[in-house]
Amino acid sequence: MILLHPNLEMMLEGTKLIKSLSNTYTVAILVCAHIFPNLRGSCALKLPNNATVPGIFVFGDSVVDTGNNNYNSTLCKSNFPPYGRDFPGGQATGRFSDGIVPSDIVAQAFGVKKFVPAYLDPSLSTDEMLTGVNFASACSGYLPLTATYKCISLSLENQLDLFKQYIVKRLYDTGARRVVLGDSAPQGCVPAARTNYGGLLRFIVESFNQDSLDFNLKLQAMLKSLKNTLQGSRFAYFDLYYTVLDLIQKPHEYGFEVVGKGCCGTGFFEEGPLCNIFSSLISCPNASKYVFWDASHPTQAAYNIVLAKNFNQTMSKFF
Repeated sequence: MILLHPNLEMMLEGTKLIKSLSNTYTVAILVCAHIFPNLRGSCALKLPNNATVPGIFVFGDSVVDTGNNNYNSTLCKSNFPPYGRDFPGGQATGRFSDGIVPSDIVAQAFGVKKFVPAYLDPSLSTDEMLTGVNFASACSGYLPLTATYKCISLSLENQLDLFKQYIVKRLYDTGARRVVLGDSAPQGCVPAARTNYGGLLRFIVESFNQDSLDFNLKLQAMLKSLKNTLQGSRFAYFDLYYTVLDLIQKPHEYGFEVVGKGCCGTGFFEEGPLCNIFSSLISCPNASKYVFWDASHPTQAAYNIVLAKNFNQTMSKFF
């Protein structure tokens, strides 16, 4: 399985990889621009016709990064408290969340592995690599320039280069034929956006939400084109925009109490190095009551809810 948080250029390049690979059930999941997946509880998935998913490979930014930036010279890190406080053992692993992230949730749902290891982790074993790894890098974006501008991270182009090298070494006979394409969540609802662009009262930035909708329409058009171009491949569209919006508009139906700010620190602007051990002094006591963990990233609880609401319905079109 390949879990991607890509740009359009990256997705096109990714389809070349998919087209060149063999016919096994390695899955490609493309997750785009600040997707905030999830539903409380586990997403156990029953695959039809005795289908199996042998591996998961992840590309993207901080939404799905499981620790690659721990080994990059960059400010875009989260391998320090209070990040990871709800992760097993309370360990800050480099995930931009209080706990696990979508890449882990998807891997668990498919029964591949509990956590998806970072490719750059020097302790990564060969056995782990055979069932999938994570190439994602926080602060990467749709264009290679994004990683250079924001900090020194692995651009999506760099991530693909690593994946190509990985295939040459490890995945001679493994191919991606199943692609789940996730759309953009409502960007105007993110706490950081509301703080920076929502005025004194921190309103939701509707123009940003409209940008997300416009982007999603183009994404759907691309998906339709890919279906007609790549014979033998199956694509499923993962609706994150309206699922996340429902979470924000009706939080109490999902057990949430706070949607306008994150749990870390004041919740208005803290993320990355600003969400730190000192922020813990004023962070919320229970992140599961919050949709957002920091000013840009959802909580583990929110990720679980969005994925659970979408996963089985999406996967029914997948095999």
